[in-house]
Amino acid sequence: MRPAYLAGPDPDFQPFEWLTSEWAWRHSDSRELGSYLVWSPDHRFWLGEALTDSGAWWRIAVQREPLGPTAWMVSLSAQTPTEVVADLADQLALAGSSTAARFGEEHPVLRPAADRRSLLGVLSGAGWRSVYRDGALEVESPDHLARVRVRVDPPGDPLDLDDPHIHVEVGPRGRGGQAPYWQAKVSTGAPDVVTDSLARFLTAPGPVTRDKRWVDERLLAHLELPDPPMPEQPASRSTQHATTTAQRVAAAASRTTRQILAAAAAGSAAPAAEAAPPSTGRPAR
Repeated sequence: MRPAYLAGPDPDFQPFEWLTSEWAWRHSDSRELGSYLVWSPDHRFWLGEALTDSGAWWRIAVQREPLGPTAWMVSLSAQTPTEVVADLADQLALAGSSTAARFGEEHPVLRPAADRRSLLGVLSGAGWRSVYRDGALEVESPDHLARVRVRVDPPGDPLDLDDPHIHVEVGPRGRGGQAPYWQAKVSTGAPDVVTDSLARFLTAPGPVTRDKRWVDERLLAHLELPDPPMPEQPASRSTQHATTTAQRVAAAASRTTRQILAAAAAGSAAPAAEAAPPSTGRPAR
């Protein structure tokens, strides 16, 4: 079964539209600078799209006080799987909601991280192997296609993503100087709800539905075993609507990776001009 972290992004994913329409986040589009930015009404939570930097396509910044100093940051590359961005967008939206503020609650994304035992526990529980070198703990997946580097001595600066506290990298080692398939960088101070979310996704046992055009075939070629057949699930009669970005993404992933790739392969004879370009994720205006 192909790990979820090899799925890549969903081209139809639009986190900005969800945040601006459902949570009243504001937005700014700077075409000259090649960037797009949305922020919560209280100016504490920021999600940006930097079109000029493929290594940090998505950038998240959080302040404990409105317009105060940055508490922690996350950057995600362009090919980061949709579910990762969707879950973080949901966490930011819930943290900036009026409900939490009304009851004086401190949302998990605002709580300082105590240590990384939870993150390491999730990874080691899934069979990831670790080694300590050069002031950091490096943990690698059993298939050698993903690794997490946790900087522990010292943990780093909350404003420094060039040498981050946590660095997630997906792709085979030794790619001839090429960038990894996708990567995530997390600064020190990021809460466990963020880092544990990354760990759970990296160790998720099930596949994620994607069109073949949006899957890196060079990565998939490193896996020798095909997906096992999955029993057909009866169609749900529920009329309940998804209420978060992550739930909407999950609702669209009802078929296995093997099924979606087989369907895409059957239609591969279609002219290349019919392939739609990936969405930038911007709200319709």
